[in-house]
Amino acid sequence: MRRDQLEQRGSPSELLLDLQSLLHTVESEALRLGQHVLKRKPMLMSQMPQITPLHPAKTYRNGGGTGVLDMALGKGFPTAEQCEKAPPLPQWDDFPSVFLPAENKGFSVDRFLSDDIDVSFSEEHPLPWHPPICERLTDIVEGIDDILGIKERHTLTTRSRDPHAVPYLLKYGNQGVEAEIGQRISSAMKKVG
Repeated sequence: MRRDQLEQRGSPSELLLDLQSLLHTVESEALRLGQHVLKRKPMLMSQMPQITPLHPAKTYRNGGGTGVLDMALGKGFPTAEQCEKAPPLPQWDDFPSVFLPAENKGFSVDRFLSDDIDVSFSEEHPLPWHPPICERLTDIVEGIDDILGIKERHTLTTRSRDPHAVPYLLKYGNQGVEAEIGQRISSAMKKVG
């Protein structure tokens, strides 16, 4: 509290009452927050970064310093001639999946798929196994129906199986059985809630 505010308060007894009222408010809020924290489900270890993030080297171009792309490609890349000779981009649904590992942000997927579900990788997950399922886009996106890809979502064909992501998925665990890893993912997601 600033000196000019103290002078406007009047007597010391009024100031004491104001401070007691503030203290009571802070104590009540602390108690309420403590009760809220107790009601929360405990976080699993896999919900917090556990390992050092594996961030890629800086790749920025044209500003912000020199990155990997600047050093590898040179300052004049791409030239207008190179842009004209470049093949056209494929259709949006022909692009392969891009795998962004959770380890890149410090999360241990192996821990998530073993320790957190109480099934080590040295033992099989109990049957039945279910392969990973990627659900279709639901109709909860009406708020952005003006975007062309969203507006025409009912006419889009289902993407075929993507072989690009499978090797990354199979790296988790030690057996490389897709259905078992899918079941481990399903069990872990159910446990997290």
